[in-house]
Amino acid sequence: MHATIQKSIEEIMGHLNPREKVFVIGCGACAEKCHSGGEQECKEMVERLTERGVLVTGWATSPSGMSLCKLALAKKILNEDHREETREADSFLILACGQGIHTIMDATDGLGVDVSIELSGSAEATRLAFQALRREGRVSLVGVPPRAMEFDFHPNIILKEARVLGVFGRVVWQTWWQVRAMLDTGKFDPLPIITHRFPLAEFEKAFQLAQSGEAGKILLIP
Repeated sequence: MHATIQKSIEEIMGHLNPREKVFVIGCGACAEKCHSGGEQECKEMVERLTERGVLVTGWATSPSGMSLCKLALAKKILNEDHREETREADSFLILACGQGIHTIMDATDGLGVDVSIELSGSAEATRLAFQALRREGRVSLVGVPPRAMEFDFHPNIILKEARVLGVFGRVVWQTWWQVRAMLDTGKFDPLPIITHRFPLAEFEKAFQLAQSGEAGKILLIP
């Protein structure tokens, strides 16, 4: 399972242009279990966007227990079940894990997404974020790379006429209070993103697992 956390509505709004038409799509697998992009979260996101004046052309999610990363399912949702709504949209707001990038690319016949947000700092994920972008699309780079990386500007930025936005930091203390409110009201349950637990004495094993990229959040217990 891929652990996902939904971004704040303020940050999402910061990536939308005025009068931009949006189609919201979620996942009935990982994102539903993490309460970040299931049916209920999609409905709530549509309400929040609409309240802020965003024109939402429609929304959808894969059935409960079924992953949006399945190409045939994604194509059916986007190109058959919600064809008119997706054709009217300028961009997709995808409440799902990173694997949805390739699926959306394939499901839209390689056209790509209008907005791609990279949060991990991984060199491979950064390349995927640009590969998934359509011409004249926008990339927001949030994740901090651990070291310098090689990147091919010609096909990914110059030929695509891509717009690149760097995003750093958070609104202290506002972000912390927002998360605290989500925890207190039960809108966010952090437990599903904790994939492993270790005794504190086994911290080396926990760090090795974290560095492998095969875990979500790891809890060390004194």
